[in-house]
Amino acid sequence: MEKLLKHAKIVEEKYGKPELIVLSVARPTEEAAKTLKDLAERHGIRLVLGKEIEEALVI
Repeated sequence: MEKLLKHAKIVEEKYGKPELIVLSVARPTEEAAKTLKDLAERHGIRLVLGKEIEEALVI
């Protein structure tokens, strides 16, 4: 998450506007998913987890 935020900050500084930040994780454990959801919510990141990815591919 820290690395993602660092890269997003660099992009924002270069282009002068905030970008949509998306983090996609294929198969997180329940504990990891909960932690990622909390962090994503706190930092305004769109989190896409495995089940959502699979559903999007089927459609």
